[in-house]
Order: sequence, then C-alpha cells, then structure tokens
Amino acid sequence: MTRKVVRNHSHWGAFLAEVKDGRIVGVRPFERDPDPSTLIGAIPTAVHSTTRIDQPMVREGWLARGQGNGEGRGRERFLPVPWERALDLVAAELARIKPTHRP
Repeated sequence: MTRKVVRNHSHWGAFLAEVKDGRIVGVRPFERDPDPSTLIGAIPTAVHSTTRIDQPMVREGWLARGQGNGEGRGRERFLPVPWERALDLVAAELARIKPTHRP
C-alpha cells in the first residue's frame, strides 16, 4: 500500500501524519505553523504504543452497582465496554448531574 499524508491536529498543534497500511509512520509539522512543537515527533510511538488504552474501560464496581458507588475506587479493576455502551453511560451520567450541578 502507498503512503498517504493526512492533515491532523493535537494539543501540540497542527501536523501532517504520514500513514502507511493504517499506521502512522511519521509526522511533519503543518507547513504554515511558524513555531511547530517538537513533541509531534512522539505521535507515531504514542498512538501505536502497547500501553495505550484502545477501548473504553469502566470500573467493575461502577458497572455492577451504578453511579455514586465509590467503594472500590482505586482498588477495582477496569472492564472493557463497547463504544456504544460507553457513550450511553456518559450520556446518562451527564443527564443525572445536570439538574443538580447545571451544564
């Protein structure tokens, strides 16, 4: 497969990602950035790191007992959940706290 360049942005600034076979293999600063961050050079390694969490994870006790239960916090394991479920959980929590704490 051929290499392609994809414009992208992170909190370190705009950059051009060089992608081959679905993986970022290199980065270049955005051509109009007058002061690009050298930190963009870490992006390929960070994105494809084996230590990166690649799916949503939810604390085991929170899944079992629901919101407001901090009993096992800091000690319980995290369990993987599908993206759709994670989004539903976040939406429900936002709806729950909004009346009390406002947007």
